[in-house]
Amino acid sequence: MLDYVARVVSHIGEADDPGSLLERVHSGLHGLGFDSFNLACHKRRAEELILEPTLTTWSVPSITEYALHYQFEKDPLLAYASGYGQPKIWSPKEWKESLQFGEYANYLVGNGIQGGVTAPLTQRPGVMSAITAVSYTVSAITADTATAIYVIGQAGMLRAGALGLIESAPAPPPAALATLTDAQAEILDWARQGKTNGEIAVITGRTPRTVAYHMSEILQKLGVSTRAQAVALLPSR
Repeated sequence: MLDYVARVVSHIGEADDPGSLLERVHSGLHGLGFDSFNLACHKRRAEELILEPTLTTWSVPSITEYALHYQFEKDPLLAYASGYGQPKIWSPKEWKESLQFGEYANYLVGNGIQGGVTAPLTQRPGVMSAITAVSYTVSAITADTATAIYVIGQAGMLRAGALGLIESAPAPPPAALATLTDAQAEILDWARQGKTNGEIAVITGRTPRTVAYHMSEILQKLGVSTRAQAVALLPSR
């Protein structure tokens, strides 16, 4: 696996135009058993990770369908992709019986998608990046394969930046971050680590209602609408 990924990364690094970069990322992922992918870099809102990709093999009609049916409001992967964490291995079966995400699961199955990996990439203040690779066949996806997708995604993002395909990230807003109270800064840091409001309440000894109130205040102070956007404003560690 390591040798294969090293060859793919080297191949990606030699791409000299957007077309060859797309082909090389796609080829590398195909060798791991994935049929298509979407790479989005330095996006300011979570839905832009799907609607405004940097590199993708997803068709314009499929992205348009996603937008027209507001799938970004039902997509459980968007919050994950726009945050911080390890690559996530997923299947529509996870959400098939869910009241919240069942419709999205049906949407995936209707498009022939059997599973995939979503990996948040290195984040910068004010923006978010992620890669999603999908498979149309049923097969086991290992943790090593998921990590390989993350590495290929990082390589693709770096080369896309070198080719001028990525907007520069905005400067962090230190003044806005400085308005957070110590409690709010602590809660936002736990959110950066992928913790839910309920988990943060347990960790910090607060009630879920108090955490939710603080999170609402955080969003208002930072001038953003989602916790993923708030987390993206934090300086890189």
